[in-house]
Amino acid sequence: MLSPTTGNSMNPFLKEGDVAVIEKKEGRLSLSDVAFYVREEKLLLHRVIKVEEGGYLIRGDNTYIDEYVEEKDVLGVMIERIRKGEHLFPSDKRWKRYAERSLKTYSIRKFFFSVKQKIKRILKLK
Repeated sequence: MLSPTTGNSMNPFLKEGDVAVIEKKEGRLSLSDVAFYVREEKLLLHRVIKVEEGGYLIRGDNTYIDEYVEEKDVLGVMIERIRKGEHLFPSDKRWKRYAERSLKTYSIRKFFFSVKQKIKRILKLK
């Protein structure tokens, strides 16, 4: 299945207008897979950050909120990204490198994001 992407929760890996190729889920997903799932009648693509009993801990690459998604709500897995005619697959080094970096740098990115939010709140109060 081909799905045009919208939103910014997976930036920069997925940008508005990219096309995600989704394959029906067969078996369990793995760490760093991009899950295609349903939440509150919305279809979403977010990265698996932890495989758990009965489901997954999932987060968008550009978000700072984790969510638990039950196995039954995961419909598929992203197997290709198409951007401006360029095809990228999970076996590609760039895909793997990006996924690893996204997971490894999350804590520091979250820290700086929270500092930025606090500064914005302080400046708004003045």
